[in-house]
Amino acid sequence: MKARLLIFLAVVSLLLLVTPAVSQVVETKWTADIPFDFMVAETHLPAGHYTIKSNPHTMRLTVINTESKEKASVFTRDVEKLTANEHTVLVFQRHGDSHILHQVWGEAEAHGHDVVHGAEVIELQQVK
Repeated sequence: MKARLLIFLAVVSLLLLVTPAVSQVVETKWTADIPFDFMVAETHLPAGHYTIKSNPHTMRLTVINTESKEKASVFTRDVEKLTANEHTVLVFQRHGDSHILHQVWGEAEAHGHDVVHGAEVIELQQVK
């Protein structure tokens, strides 16, 4: 009985030490000037200056208009390439009259954030 209690206390102590360290992972932030209206998921956002935040724990990307404070959030998948970008790059797909955010590639990073869309949005097609 005492051995089980000691093991339990050891596990709880370890969790108390590890949890704060894991929660210290900081959101990544980028800024971008977007010269046209666009869609993020179901949300229509106007042209303007934006802050884009990525949360590595939830795989969630939040796009915030710095002037109007309008924002939208979407889930993303990680995508990778061999070389890092020199600048932050946002990839949009035109769908009818709308521009739809598809990917965000951060400055000096070789991994990007691919927006998870519903069935109503045509995904980017890779040319072979």
